[in-house]
Amino acid sequence: MECYSSDITITNNLIENNSRAGVEAMLYSSTLLSITDNVILNNLNRGVHRSGGGGSDNTIIARNMICYNRVSGLGGGINGVGTIANNSIIGNSAEGGAAIYASETADIINNLIIDNYPLSASDTAVCTAGRVNGNNVYNNTIIELYNMRGEGSPNLDATNNYWGTTDEVVIQAKIYDWFDDSSKGIVDYSPYLFTPDTTAPISPPTGLTATAGDSGINLSWSANPETDLAGYKVYYDTYPGYPYDGAGANEGNSGIDVGDVTSYLLSGLTNDVKYYIAITAYDTTDDESWYSNEVDIKPTELPVYKPQHIRELLHNSSRNR
Repeated sequence: MECYSSDITITNNLIENNSRAGVEAMLYSSTLLSITDNVILNNLNRGVHRSGGGGSDNTIIARNMICYNRVSGLGGGINGVGTIANNSIIGNSAEGGAAIYASETADIINNLIIDNYPLSASDTAVCTAGRVNGNNVYNNTIIELYNMRGEGSPNLDATNNYWGTTDEVVIQAKIYDWFDDSSKGIVDYSPYLFTPDTTAPISPPTGLTATAGDSGINLSWSANPETDLAGYKVYYDTYPGYPYDGAGANEGNSGIDVGDVTSYLLSGLTNDVKYYIAITAYDTTDDESWYSNEVDIKPTELPVYKPQHIRELLHNSSRNR
């Protein structure tokens, strides 16, 4: 999707599988660009690319799912300016700034930034000279935050973020600044959070596993770390990947609210048919996460033994003792 005009609003869209950027906005005047509440998924040449010389103060990129986009350049999830807030930025890749590449005019606040990965050994999750506050930033590349400000510039404000650890030595290793390269400025990262910021989007569940049964599948997963977790939803389909629109289980169609549990039996399925399953988490405000890892499995009919078969099994068992 390419945008060149003024006062652009892009909201409530599914933007996926494009050979170009999911959204590419070229602005050269101080006009409004609002990109909100979209799913921007699996696009080449970035998820969102905001370029041009003007309008940085009026650019809002908020409450989007920006997942699995990639580029052989900078900014796999977002390359831009303005307010970048309350987005789930997951699984994107780039040569630099796998999640976000943003200038000094960017306010990067209350985002979930996880599982973004490098296309080169020197890549980082977030490359910016802007403000970075209230984000949950973890499980990305070794370097989570790269300071684009030069030596002698004001310190970069990266306070009140959750880094997936409370070990300050580990947090320091996640940040690239003057202490790694004297040509860079200093990052202020303290105080930092000891638990995930609940004003950021809730994270997808992890560790989903599945075991086949007769016309059913037993699921289990790890508990989410957020203190405002309210429950989970189970999604299934006979085709892989989002949006998981399966039907036919005894418990209901895909998107089953299972409450605050970490295991669940999905029953009434068709034996020997492969199902693809993922789960989401939701918080006390009913905001829902992106999807967990996907598992695929076939329910399997259990063998039925007649009395003669049972006698033969017992006889063979006694002979093998």
